[in-house]
Amino acid sequence: AFNSGIFIKIPKNLIIDKPIHIVSSVSPDGTSTISKNIIISEQSSKASIVQEIYAPKGVHQQAYLELLTIDAQANSNLSMTTFQAMDQSAVSFSTRNCTISQDAKITWYLGLFGSLLSRYRTNYYLDGVGASAGDAEIVFGDNEQSFDISANLIHKKQSTEGKVVQRSVLRNKSKSLFKGMIKILEGASQSKSFLSGRSILLDKDAK
Repeated sequence: AFNSGIFIKIPKNLIIDKPIHIVSSVSPDGTSTISKNIIISEQSSKASIVQEIYAPKGVHQQAYLELLTIDAQANSNLSMTTFQAMDQSAVSFSTRNCTISQDAKITWYLGLFGSLLSRYRTNYYLDGVGASAGDAEIVFGDNEQSFDISANLIHKKQSTEGKVVQRSVLRNKSKSLFKGMIKILEGASQSKSFLSGRSILLDKDAK
């Protein structure tokens, strides 16, 4: 069912100083986007990727649906920034699976400001000794926007580290739901993990 896709591969030992910039927009003809996106950061590589997602105001409801897979190989360093500012006539769903190998690091900044309904699920699989994941998520909702956010830290090897911090600022009748899980598997001793979600309600009908 995919009608779109992005493939990025950062070769072994390559360090990219300038950010890789991705701008995605739902088509103005009313067609929704179903995108399969793959990012591979090979051994000892380093890169920064900025993703912007937009949608024009439409008569019919459109959607941006994304399945994103990231493979951060040994000793790689990947910085991700996602900015979603779709029109509130559209919806946005994203499922993100990140596998992080030995001594690799992923840092992700997520800003959700648009769409009528946003559902984002991110899974971090810390699958190598010394693997690290850092996730900062910001939600700003107004009118009748709804946000459903889920983040999971799965520690599979020892001495791994994960941190997820989510903040919501909500006004009018907007709603935000944050769910998260820390799972430390047998054999993942000396792992560190932190998960936090907080909200500021600016109006009595915000939830």
